[in-house]
Amino acid sequence: MNSYVAFAAQTSCRLRLGLPGLRGLAGLRGVAGLALCLLFFASCALKPVDMPDAGDDLQAADAVNTTPDTGTAELAPTEVADNAEVLSADDAIVSPPDPCSDGCKPWQSCGADGCIIKVCSADADCNAAPAAAGDAAHYCFHGKCQLYQCAADADCPKGQKCNQFNGYVCFQPQTGCTWDGQCQDGDTCTNDVCDVTTGNCSHPPALGCCKQDSDCKKSGCSEVACQNATCQYTSKPGCCTAASDCDDGNPCTTDTCNAGSCSAVAKAGCCQADGACDDGDDLSFDKCWKNSCIHTWDGTVASCSAASDCSSNACLQGACSAGKCTYTKSASGACCQSDAGCLKNVSCQVDSCTAGVCVAKAASGPGVHTWFHLDTAALDGWVVVKDKSPAYFHMSTQTAVAGGGALRYGVPGQVSYESSLVGKGSATSPAFAVPKSSASLSFWAYLDVEPGTAVQAAGVDVVLGGTNTTLWSKNKDLGGGVTGPKWVQVVVDLTPWAGQSVQLRAWFDTLVWDSSNKNKLGYILDEFQVSGPCP
Repeated sequence: MNSYVAFAAQTSCRLRLGLPGLRGLAGLRGVAGLALCLLFFASCALKPVDMPDAGDDLQAADAVNTTPDTGTAELAPTEVADNAEVLSADDAIVSPPDPCSDGCKPWQSCGADGCIIKVCSADADCNAAPAAAGDAAHYCFHGKCQLYQCAADADCPKGQKCNQFNGYVCFQPQTGCTWDGQCQDGDTCTNDVCDVTTGNCSHPPALGCCKQDSDCKKSGCSEVACQNATCQYTSKPGCCTAASDCDDGNPCTTDTCNAGSCSAVAKAGCCQADGACDDGDDLSFDKCWKNSCIHTWDGTVASCSAASDCSSNACLQGACSAGKCTYTKSASGACCQSDAGCLKNVSCQVDSCTAGVCVAKAASGPGVHTWFHLDTAALDGWVVVKDKSPAYFHMSTQTAVAGGGALRYGVPGQVSYESSLVGKGSATSPAFAVPKSSASLSFWAYLDVEPGTAVQAAGVDVVLGGTNTTLWSKNKDLGGGVTGPKWVQVVVDLTPWAGQSVQLRAWFDTLVWDSSNKNKLGYILDEFQVSGPCP
């Protein structure tokens, strides 16, 4: 009897809910759905069911009709009323939320439990609408149609892995290195490099690296040693590898490097003074100009019919005898052998020697306004200041850029520029006017002293109103170095003093006496020129 009652109760509950109601309850998820279902079943279980008599079986059967098209059970009017008592308006079933409300990726589609990976048959399916279900056995992964889906690495082809964090699809992992640190070979003389595109390591040699002295490139003028994996080179004194290492500062020698040693050979026809150009002919004028000998016999006429034919050279007095020119020295003051013999030091004037005659032309554009050639003991009016040391500024003929002398700080008549006394001195020019615009000063310097900043200092200043401003100095512009020894031209700007009357001051200061300086010429200056626009 109990089994029958239970069956009747279940049957009654099904009839009261109807098949659509059951389907609605089945669609509910989670605790809310379970609670609502239990409420309905409880309602059915608590409501007694009247069992019909055997004679009433037909009437009970008529209470339920089945629609052929839908197969959905329809309740009898009386049963619908009873059902209305159980399900009120407040008990209406709410539709479940959209599982894909946040949207899915292009390579995903929406399922009952949210976004799922699309099935696909080509890459295009992974970036548009999904392919029809059952049409493909492939799955989308990162916008690509993958061949395999997996639950573990064992499900994938050999060598592939299962991506269990995004779609459970098989992928080919990268092999080899992923950064330089995985390529260490333990060799200090190689660079360890990882090519992340191929996973391959390479070990190119490190430039300049060494493990022992023999790894270093040999140098004829250097001692070589491997220190801290780096080749160290120390120069050998008096050694050379090229002719440039042998420059002795003498323009009349050819300096060469042979087997690591320097040699100097005199140049034929080169000169540094007029006396080196004497050809033994009293009728020729011999002159040294820019290290070359000049003889005024060049260009004279040999044959003639009159004395006037033998006057082509203003430095010679010509005469015609038996059709041949004969020459003697001319007494004419206009005779010149080079441009140097024509310089008059006139502002904005260019003096030149043309066919033995001095010619002066006005300069146009940039031109010289003031000269200091320093070729005589008078030093063009420069005032010398000296101390107790035997070294001081004086006119010297030991070397010069042009003319017969230059301004030198040293011991007169000696190849030395200081003694055991720590000395210093200066030489100051007469006042001159600086051009009104674009003014510049050029001069030549010959610095044969001790290198470094701690032993000596030397330079050239501009003086205005008792204030000295350094234009050029050994320690500032040469970094404490020297010029070779050789002549080097210096050009500095005088524009800050444009239009003013100033003086130039050459100076030398011995900071520490050093006995090694005995055989050096010292500090020599020549050919000061102040230039600016002309006229």
